[in-house]
Amino acid sequence: MHTEANESAVSEVIGVILIVALTVIMAAIIAAYAFGWIQTVPLSRTVVITADQPGANIMYLTYRGGPDHASLESLTILWPDGTTRQTITSPKIGDVYNAINGAGAKNITAGRDRIVVTGHFKGNVDQVVLDTWV
Repeated sequence: MHTEANESAVSEVIGVILIVALTVIMAAIIAAYAFGWIQTVPLSRTVVITADQPGANIMYLTYRGGPDHASLESLTILWPDGTTRQTITSPKIGDVYNAINGAGAKNITAGRDRIVVTGHFKGNVDQVVLDTWV
């Protein structure tokens, strides 16, 4: 006597396992968002500032504007000495800001000097817009 193997139950079990696995994965994703484990990345603001050091004792920064110019409220410049901060409210495209090393207040040297500019945008967003060596 010969009996045939019936494998129809195997496909049902595999189907149930796949549905349960999919449900668990979906629940984990929803829980991650609900409990704040996954956060969205804030949008980066884009404005352009160029830095130039034409001489050993002077440095120029030029504000060039950019796509997010309208939302820019102020700029804070950290000059090369690391402690002198200059805040510019409502910068205009084409504005030039300079530091002259008259009494050494800005610590500008003939070598490479680091300059950091932070922009404050509408919505209480602060972002570094320039961090370079000139």
